Amino acid sequence: MLTDSRSIDCRIAIVRVRPDAINDTVTGLIATAAGSSQQRSQQALRIYRDNSAAKLLTAVIDHKTVGVVGYAEGQSEVTLLHVATAEQVRRRGVGSRLLAEVRCSAPPGVPIVGETDKDALGFYSATGFVITSLGDKYPGVERFRVHIDSRAR
Repeated sequence: MLTDSRSIDCRIAIVRVRPDAINDTVTGLIATAAGSSQQRSQQALRIYRDNSAAKLLTAVIDHKTVGVVGYAEGQSEVTLLHVATAEQVRRRGVGSRLLAEVRCSAPPGVPIVGETDKDALGFYSATGFVITSLGDKYPGVERFRVHIDSRAR
């Protein structure tokens, strides 16, 4: 049982996942980030199988996958595709550690950007991202752009 958030960070291993090695736990975490519908989850998984620029990292504690971040490296920006952590480790640094790994692997001077809903704004703000409203991208659903530039890394 994870009880002390200060000791979690040193126990987190970050592992890159090959598209052919995506298991049920990773699929479930991606579904959490993408939306729980089967269609959205399958579309999300297809990104990692079909796009060589898309990378998928997992956070592992005690041999258990507890978080995932997916991103795509482009020439002008790194785009966050999915970020999710298992419920039992939320607010304990797992998501922050995953984003730190993306920041470290991003080419110098290339911003990291993403899109999210209002529920995740506190997380992105706490990890140094700047937030901009995109307005109601879908009827009644406000979306936000999050970004961090190289000076904030």
